[in-house]
Amino acid sequence: AADIPGLTVTNQSTAYNATVNDFVLMNGTFTVTLPSAPATSSVVAVKNVGTGLVTVARGGTDTIFVFTSGQTSFGLAPGEVILVIYDATNTRWAVY
Repeated sequence: AADIPGLTVTNQSTAYNATVNDFVLMNGTFTVTLPSAPATSSVVAVKNVGTGLVTVARGGTDTIFVFTSGQTSFGLAPGEVILVIYDATNTRWAVY
């Protein structure tokens, strides 16, 4: 897969620990774990390219801010894609 400006595409078909600037293409019912406490404005993208449910989980004690609540994980249905940006002040990943 080709690189996307600022992000590096990585194809995964097992559980995966994401790194900053990854664009994870996940194929299978597995978990992608976000980096723990990276620098503010760090970015990770995840797309479910398979048919199962992909779980996106926090790293460490960070939360994942979805709509109005902090969560420890959430699911991506087939075809869904998310971009998360880290907020070090509030120790959370914001979902876009």
